[in-house]
Amino acid sequence: MTILTQEVIALSNETSLNDWYTRWAENRATTVAETRLRSDVARYDRYIAPRLGSTPVLLITPKKVSNWIDSLKTEGVGDFTSSACVLILRQILDLTVEAGVRRSNPVEGILVAGASGIRKREESEILTSDEFERLVTEMTPHFQPLVLMGGLLGVAWSEAMGLQISDIDFNLGFVNVGRCLAVETNGKIEYRDGKPRRIDMPERLTASLAKYVLGTAELRARADQPWVFLSPRVPKHPLRPNWNKFYLRPALSAAGLNPRTTTFHTLRHTAAAQMLQNGVELAEVSRVLGHSSIVTTKRYYSDFIPKTQPIPAQPVEFALNGGV
Repeated sequence: MTILTQEVIALSNETSLNDWYTRWAENRATTVAETRLRSDVARYDRYIAPRLGSTPVLLITPKKVSNWIDSLKTEGVGDFTSSACVLILRQILDLTVEAGVRRSNPVEGILVAGASGIRKREESEILTSDEFERLVTEMTPHFQPLVLMGGLLGVAWSEAMGLQISDIDFNLGFVNVGRCLAVETNGKIEYRDGKPRRIDMPERLTASLAKYVLGTAELRARADQPWVFLSPRVPKHPLRPNWNKFYLRPALSAAGLNPRTTTFHTLRHTAAAQMLQNGVELAEVSRVLGHSSIVTTKRYYSDFIPKTQPIPAQPVEFALNGGV
C-alpha cells in the first residue's frame, strides 16, 4: 500500500492533480506491464491533463468530473477510452482519500454511458471453502502449492511466476511477494521489478511449498534458474499461461466447478473474501493483495466485510483451522 508522508499531506491544499498523478504513476509502474503503463500515461497526457491536470485536487468536484466526461464525448472519444480515463482519474484521487486529503472520491459512482465500470466482486465469483478444497484435491499434486498460494494469500499470476527461491523463508514461514513480476505479452516473458511485500504463510502452505521446492531442486539446478514455479517443458522459464488449459481447467472440471468462469484470478478474489469474512482488517487485506489504495480494496470487496466484525485474525490464520 502506498504510504504518503506528512509533508505531502501538509502541502495537499496546493497540490494539483498532476502532482498526485506523478505519485500514482510511480506506483503504477510496479504493478502493470510496460505496454499498459505507456497506454495509461498517453491517456492521461492527452485526455486528463489538459483539462484537470493543473486543478488543485480539493477543487475537483463530481460536477467538474461530469463536465470533463461530457467534453470527451464532444471530442468524439469512444466509450472504451473514456472509461479507461475515468478509471485512471478515480485511482489517482483514491490516493488523496487514503491520505486523508479528501473525505470522498468525486469520481465514485460516475460511469461512462455504455461502459460497465468497476464491479464489486460477487459471491458467484468467489469459491466457497468446500469448492476450494475440492479444487486443491483434484489438482495435480505437483501444482497444489500454486493453487494454495493463490487461494490463501491472494497472489496474482505474474507475482507467482516471478517468485524466486530467495523470496521464501521456510524457517520463519513467510514469503516476499512481488519483488519480481513475470508478465507474458505476445508470447514473450517480460521480467520487471514489482512492489515487494512480506506475507506470512500458514503451515499448510509452507509444508506444501517446501515439498515442491525439494522435489524440483534437480530440475532447477539443471536449468540454472531461480524461479519457484518452473515450466516442466521449458525449465528456463516460469510456467506459462497455458498451465490453465493443461492443469487448472481439468482440475476444475473434476472438482465440479465451471472451467469457463473460474480462473487463477478467482483464487485471488477468494483469498480476499475469506480474509475479510474471517476478521482480517481491510487495511491488512489491502496490503496483502498489494493494492495501491485501501479504497480500491473496499470498492471491490465491501460486501464481504462482516457488519459485526469478529475478533481480528492474522491474514491467513484461519487457514490453519480448516478454512480456505
